[in-house]
Amino acid sequence: MTSRSGSPPLSRREREVAVLVAEGLTDRQIAERLFISERTAEGHVQGIRNKLGFDNRAQVASWATMQGLAPGAASARAGAGPTPHNLPVLLTNFIGRERELGEVRRLLQRARLLTVTGPGGCGKTRLVVEAAGEVVHRYPDGVWFVDLGSVVEPDVVPRAVAEALGIDDREGVDPLRAVAAELAGARRRRQRLVILDNCEHLVERCAETVSALLAASRQLTFVCTSREPLHVPGEATWALGPLSMPEPGAAVPLDELRRFEAVRLFVDRATLSSPDFELTGDNAPSLRLLCERLDGIPLALELAAAHVGLLSFDELLRGLERRFSVLWPRTSPARQRTLTAAISWSYDLLDEPERAALRRLSVFRGGFSLEAAEAVCGQPDVYGVLARLADKSLVMPVPPRRERYRCLDIIRRYTSDRLAEAGELDAVRRRHLAFFLALAERAAGELSGPGQPAWLARLADEHDNLRAALEAGRQADVEDRLRLVRALEWFWSIRGHLGEARVWAEEAVSASGGLGPTAIRARTLDVAARVALQQGDTAGGRAWLEASLAIWRDLGERPGIQACLTNLGVAASRLGDWPAARAYFTESLAQARELGDQRAIAILVDNLGVMAAYLDDHDTALVQLEEGLRIMRTLGDPTRVANSLANLGMLALYRGDVAGAAGHFGESLAIVEAMDAPKCLVECLEGFACIAARRGHAERALRLAGAAAGIRESIGTPQPPWSRRIEEGWFAEARRAVGPAAGRAWSEGLRLAAPAAAALAREEIAPV
Repeated sequence: MTSRSGSPPLSRREREVAVLVAEGLTDRQIAERLFISERTAEGHVQGIRNKLGFDNRAQVASWATMQGLAPGAASARAGAGPTPHNLPVLLTNFIGRERELGEVRRLLQRARLLTVTGPGGCGKTRLVVEAAGEVVHRYPDGVWFVDLGSVVEPDVVPRAVAEALGIDDREGVDPLRAVAAELAGARRRRQRLVILDNCEHLVERCAETVSALLAASRQLTFVCTSREPLHVPGEATWALGPLSMPEPGAAVPLDELRRFEAVRLFVDRATLSSPDFELTGDNAPSLRLLCERLDGIPLALELAAAHVGLLSFDELLRGLERRFSVLWPRTSPARQRTLTAAISWSYDLLDEPERAALRRLSVFRGGFSLEAAEAVCGQPDVYGVLARLADKSLVMPVPPRRERYRCLDIIRRYTSDRLAEAGELDAVRRRHLAFFLALAERAAGELSGPGQPAWLARLADEHDNLRAALEAGRQADVEDRLRLVRALEWFWSIRGHLGEARVWAEEAVSASGGLGPTAIRARTLDVAARVALQQGDTAGGRAWLEASLAIWRDLGERPGIQACLTNLGVAASRLGDWPAARAYFTESLAQARELGDQRAIAILVDNLGVMAAYLDDHDTALVQLEEGLRIMRTLGDPTRVANSLANLGMLALYRGDVAGAAGHFGESLAIVEAMDAPKCLVECLEGFACIAARRGHAERALRLAGAAAGIRESIGTPQPPWSRRIEEGWFAEARRAVGPAAGRAWSEGLRLAAPAAAALAREEIAPV
């Protein structure tokens, strides 16, 4: 972990504070150790973070250790590396909660499941993210954040966890069982922390998921946020209360008032909307009363602070009192009334274009782009409206790209009710479905070309919205839903969402039954069949393909017939029926050439080349694989180019051409490193492992093979028989050469992250 280049040096006092942060001390403990005030200690920590460009205390601690300032520095420099994580980047300061942070850290040392409970808006998510950043070093295999706020379907919960852990849910029928089996069967026990955020509306499925996965892996730890406990055996719970405030009626000097968390948060956020704002003796009584009236709830305080500069404290208080009197019966929980009053009051302060936009934005899940907001809101100057809503803390820009926004789930739920009350729900959902159907169909055409990496990332950003569109499609036009399933097939396949794809594909097959023998029915059967084949359900896939082929033949649609024949060839090869596979592939190739479909031709000659290599017809394999590569280069599909190069590399190994294999795998690796394609990376690592073994670099061969095995394990991709066959003989010799250290070398490879594994592989491109 490094600071930004050119950052100013730390003062002696700041270096002392950094050492104490590395020792795990809180701001209060640092203040006691150095005989300074807690506020001064907090200022030093924030100053260190600002100078070094760090986001949290964990980064400060890691920097101090790596600089040799803290105990354990030598061992850390020798072997430490940054822990992978996807913790949200937060744009505002974290205020207070020192005691709560310490308690969360303590509970994580003795419990494998911690649930932080509390009402909406009390800061559960922010606390957990901050705490996770401070203990990230305890989980060398990753800290993974899973936001369930936008999830509606219970079965998405285990799939979301699988995606976070890099596990392919290919088995599909029961996604939870698939993930648990993957964890239980892992060769190496990985120490990972998973944060499940916003569990309350899916509490039963969350409890079932967490219980099963904790039983499957003793190295897995969960932190959940919810309005209620999960009630899972072994669960530790921590009820999060409001921010600290003065006792009502107690006399509090101004300097002491500044120390209370509710006041500090309000002042911090108020200065964002009104930079000239400051806490003074004149406004202190009103500010204190406002904090008390808002019960110290962080979200309510932030919403109120956003209006400082526009409204006086008296106007703020009067507006809140009006909302309290009409929103909730006095029997409702006090904090629930407080927060809803704050949200409702903020909503009522908006002008009509702002209110209309905010309630229409409630159909989005997991965030939205400006382009999507313009299409769904259907009103002028959406950008200006979004900017004003962001100023009022009702929507938030998502860093690091500021052109994407999100709404807090509790605000989204409130405005969703307002959308229904306005009678706009169906129309806005239709616009949402239309936008994401168009996006998915455009992406489907781009995923096979040079723009693939960018489009994969864009679809990943919108995955929750695509799910919401599919759900809304159940009440919309059947053909729109079937088109969306078909458009998402390749994205689901590349990213390993096969279990989810299977659910939607089977539902689409059922929904298309009433359409008769139409082209869209046949395409739906094709999608379901291809997903089934990838999951190993060859019988099911073949049955759907035969039904599809019959429709395509009746319709006389030659492209449909050709594609079906290709997939039937894949099914036959999975069963080891090589004559049938060759017949299907050959007939399909002839049709593809007549149709002039270059992509289909490239895929087919590649399939035939792989089959020929496995059957030891190396000359035929070389001709076919080179033809496939040439076409794919012309088409510019990076994934398939990398795959074709890897196939040629493995063929070269079969022929004993180690130098040629290194050239092919090296070119493939260069493509793979520029994009997120783990399956292609694995093929490169296995190829270079074979090359290293052949050259006598036995320990490197075993480390590369271990790295490949680890990645295969994480994405759920079995090793194909033709690469496994060549490895078996060569690796036996490598293990004998390394001797007792063979297991250690393999384990070291298992622990390598993908970039480190790729760097190790590059050493075989031009070995010394």
